[in-house]
Amino acid sequence: MVDLASTGTAGVQVKFKFLTTFPSSVTRTSSEITLTIGCTTATIEVNNGFSATQNTNVILDSAVAGRYTYPMPTIAYAPCAITSNALTDILINTTPSVDAVVFQGAALCTQPCTIVDLASTATE
Repeated sequence: MVDLASTGTAGVQVKFKFLTTFPSSVTRTSSEITLTIGCTTATIEVNNGFSATQNTNVILDSAVAGRYTYPMPTIAYAPCAITSNALTDILINTTPSVDAVVFQGAALCTQPCTIVDLASTATE
């Protein structure tokens, strides 16, 4: 027997058809049936502390550590727990940046990371 759990939670698809035999050896084949197994339909609940427009003001020369903490969403089905977070689409004003913000502890952060640091001090 195939262990579908070992294939991960990315949405394994199992496809099959039924072949039905009637008297006199008459057969009919069903259309294809697909069972999607995994976390593709898990319900994600937004954390009550999250706001899509949440902004934080930083005073010049202030600490760079812990400037924002992402309130993690919850997933009711434990095997579909969040495995990682990433910082994307980072801009300084309108200029793309790859490192203006980083997760606290950077490479040492244990995923899923939630605390964001400024990469350098705000001095001007």
